[in-house]
Amino acid sequence: MSGFVPPGAGASRLRPRNLSTGVRFILALPVAALAGIAPAADPPTLPEVTVGTSPREPIGVADSASEGTITAKQLANRPLLRPAEVMETIPGMVVTQHSGDGKANQYFLRGFNLDHGSDFSTQLMGMPTNMVSHAHGQGYMDLNFLIPELVDSVGYRKGMYAAEDGDFATSGSARIDYRRQLASPFVDIGLGQHGYRRALAAGSQERDGLYLLGAIELAGNDGPWEQPENLTKKNAVLRLSDGTVAKGFALTAMAYEARWTATEHVPQRAIDSGEIGRYGALSPNDGGTTHRYSLSGEWARPTANGASKASLYVIDYGLKLFSAPSGFIGGLQGDQHEQADGRSVWGGQARQSWFLGPAFKESELSVGLQLRQDRIRSVGLYGTEDRVRTHTVRQDKLTETSVGLFVEARTEWQSWLRSTFGLRHDEVDARVTATGGDFNLSNGGKARASQTSPKLGIVLGPFNLPGATEFYANWGHGFHSNDARGATSTANPVDGSAIRRVLEAGQPGETYNIGGWNEQANLDVVRTLCATLDALKPRSDGASYASLITFVKDRPGHDRRYAVDATKNIRAACAVVGVEYHRLLREESPLPAGSMVFASAAHAAGFLARTQGNVLLATGAKELSAFAVLEPARLFPRVLPTREGIAACEGADIPHKNIIAMQGPFSYALNRALMEQFAIRFLVTKDGGAAGGFEEKARAAQDTGAQLIVIRRPAEQGETAEQILTHCKEMLQ
Repeated sequence: MSGFVPPGAGASRLRPRNLSTGVRFILALPVAALAGIAPAADPPTLPEVTVGTSPREPIGVADSASEGTITAKQLANRPLLRPAEVMETIPGMVVTQHSGDGKANQYFLRGFNLDHGSDFSTQLMGMPTNMVSHAHGQGYMDLNFLIPELVDSVGYRKGMYAAEDGDFATSGSARIDYRRQLASPFVDIGLGQHGYRRALAAGSQERDGLYLLGAIELAGNDGPWEQPENLTKKNAVLRLSDGTVAKGFALTAMAYEARWTATEHVPQRAIDSGEIGRYGALSPNDGGTTHRYSLSGEWARPTANGASKASLYVIDYGLKLFSAPSGFIGGLQGDQHEQADGRSVWGGQARQSWFLGPAFKESELSVGLQLRQDRIRSVGLYGTEDRVRTHTVRQDKLTETSVGLFVEARTEWQSWLRSTFGLRHDEVDARVTATGGDFNLSNGGKARASQTSPKLGIVLGPFNLPGATEFYANWGHGFHSNDARGATSTANPVDGSAIRRVLEAGQPGETYNIGGWNEQANLDVVRTLCATLDALKPRSDGASYASLITFVKDRPGHDRRYAVDATKNIRAACAVVGVEYHRLLREESPLPAGSMVFASAAHAAGFLARTQGNVLLATGAKELSAFAVLEPARLFPRVLPTREGIAACEGADIPHKNIIAMQGPFSYALNRALMEQFAIRFLVTKDGGAAGGFEEKARAAQDTGAQLIVIRRPAEQGETAEQILTHCKEMLQ
């Protein structure tokens, strides 16, 4: 309500409207009494105000009581602090935030904890936003790239009653559409407390019936935290369109990047002890980085007796999320970990509808096809210190393809009775390749699943009770898919069960790289296992299992070495049979002048990230994940010529021309030739002693002018060769 009533005016009034379009009310304003003067003969009235509902009336259109459309006008009347709060326009939806403004929100819908989107499917201009087999959670739905000022409508459904909705739509779905044009260009600059800043510039231009819309958004926020969030967000949209959603086309390019530092959940003990305040943090560098680049196209056309609609899209997405959930309970180094995800997503959908006319009870028949493929370059969990990877818990690459086919029939049987019947069939195919991690290379494989989901809706009405009233009854099946890694895993990656699984179900002739610290020859591994079996389950004839060892003709790869956690397994075997355990430590190699020494591969990678030049990695495939912070084109890894070694390189996006797949030993001449061929600026190697060809690598680096970077062996408990020899002499006396 606007306007001003001059002194002396009498009571103003609002004329009531019909209940179907507004709210009937009367407002009295005794300004004459307040002014202390007599009322005028012809008192002016305030302007009429109409309070109405959404212009998109659901009566006669909706198939359930829990669907509707939010318009741009309604959004304009709501204050929005976070982009995902657009979803709170859906009745019953609650949006929360933790771990910083760059992380996907957490969603709740009338009794459903949707986590980060696992049970609510959302599309933007035909593009899916839920991510399958995601590093942080299945169905991860990051909507921080939304620009609320560009949203034209939000169509929502609650429930699994529409055949068009497939994966993740178990509690409901939303379809968000951007505007195709703006009334006028604008620039919006906002500043607020806690370092909040946002600038948005947007406008559109029409030429020859085509509309070009562009928008650029820059935003940041520090939040109320003692440790500033330092959110930096960059967002851009470019949209070319013709016509309308029902008849026309649109091409949209989008780019979004964000980085932030998060104040994570902290233990209550830290606050109670006064170590940190209520808004304090234990970890100085939790948070992460993310990006989303996309190109999409939409097309729609009415036909003589129906309508056609199609869309295509391609998305490049990435996330690195760092979190320390228990503070420093794991020791001074903390327990920070990284969840990383990098993928490309492409797909599309098409729908054809036919209006069948009076002969078929004014039925509308629709058939649709949906296709999506996620090509995940790398998804993994890593242990980190200060955002530098220290080890790999699990790392995989995978391809997941889903196909959905649906048919839906809407029939008006009587003026007061209509029904909707739908049938949907989904096929999901996944192929997982494990590329690294603790006992991880025994996992992976293929998985396939399908589901047929019937849908049924009945609508009674409209009835005048008073006003238009409808009654709905709905029933349906739905689903959300599982993380493909969980569907293909056969061994727990952290408890050592991988080796037991291989012994139980391994196939002769197959290769199982189980991971570990120390390399052992194949024959040594077999003899160790035989000795363990002799102790745990002796043969009935009293002979050793080692007597079963046979030798075959040499073949490619026969001398391949396998990595096992020798320390752990040998200690266990000694404990079982009551044999003393002594560990022999190799002497550290003397280092040439100018060598740089790091405690771990992750620390070496952190240094190299601040340099330029090609890097020869002579550390083996197991350490490759630690160097993911570097550009893959800089890396020249030298790995064994095995499927596992090549797979690890491919999983790290190493160009094929950079992969040096060779079996050692490597002479000085060969090392030097490789370094000169690839213009190597840095050589990274472990201190492998004479057996590992350390001297030959060090000389080659020195003579080619390359910087030698040495990763020292971790601190170990053990004895020198002299100590072991003394002990053996004592035993023999």
